[in-house]
Amino acid sequence: MANWLKLYENDLDETRMRFALSKLPETWPVWTAILMECCKHRSDRFSWGKDEQELFGFSDRLKISIPKVNQAVSILCDIRYIKLEGGTLIALKWSEKQDDYLARKSRGYWKKRREIKNITVNHSESHIEERRGEEIKSFNGLRPKAVYRGRLNPKQLDIASRFEKALGCQWERDKMKWLKNCRKETDKAERVVAELENAIKENRIETTPAQFAQNTWEHFQ
Repeated sequence: MANWLKLYENDLDETRMRFALSKLPETWPVWTAILMECCKHRSDRFSWGKDEQELFGFSDRLKISIPKVNQAVSILCDIRYIKLEGGTLIALKWSEKQDDYLARKSRGYWKKRREIKNITVNHSESHIEERRGEEIKSFNGLRPKAVYRGRLNPKQLDIASRFEKALGCQWERDKMKWLKNCRKETDKAERVVAELENAIKENRIETTPAQFAQNTWEHFQ
């Protein structure tokens, strides 16, 4: 999808632009072309006047003579829409004209994201395992998607949540086993947790919920 910039409904009525248009009607298309060029460069500035290729390009695309493009640029400088600085054309208050995506680009947003991604990719395997272990230790309240790397669908998550509630404090010790069971044998896991819930409700458990669940798992086909 192409990038885009903002033009407001009253831009043509702005006092300085009305003055510029009274001097040279071609000022508006030149100003719009400058904004588009900034959009392409993801920046409020681009090269101008070093070898005149930009000038020729604007003239050809807009079908406006080179002298008039030069005159429009001069007027835009006078009304403080742009400024020329060391062979560079700078659109003033460019941030007001760009969309949110371009605003993030111009602030180096994606550069920072890439740096963070590179740091993550370059972590050693041992560090990744350490981080994964920390995730598992902080598993307070069911977050099997985070711990089990997003492999559980909504039904499996619900079953795992029921196991967590039924097993209570014993869940922490056995959770990875039951998460794996929920993923690989979902229907069986659902029958086991239903039997466990009923046994707890009917006070039929003679050992522990964890042992009862394991025995039931081994018994069920």
